[in-house]
Amino acid sequence: MLRPGDLVGSEGRTYRIKEQVSSDSVLATDVETDAPKVLKAETLTAAPTPEDAAPASDAPALEDYSDEEWAEARRRLSIITPC
Repeated sequence: MLRPGDLVGSEGRTYRIKEQVSSDSVLATDVETDAPKVLKAETLTAAPTPEDAAPASDAPALEDYSDEEWAEARRRLSIITPC
């Protein structure tokens, strides 16, 4: 059952449900453009999850850091923690 505020996918876009318009359609807002759109229930899919999205950066994976790099990170954290 869909409720206002739920995220759904449709036609490759992600929408936030605003209200049910009829037994087979909802009014939703595109999360990127804020444009409203009436969506038919048969076009709705599960909203993409963060795991489905491309990585946000080219940062190395945590397991790629050496023990020395972790030690330096801990040292720096201990310096700024009192702030």
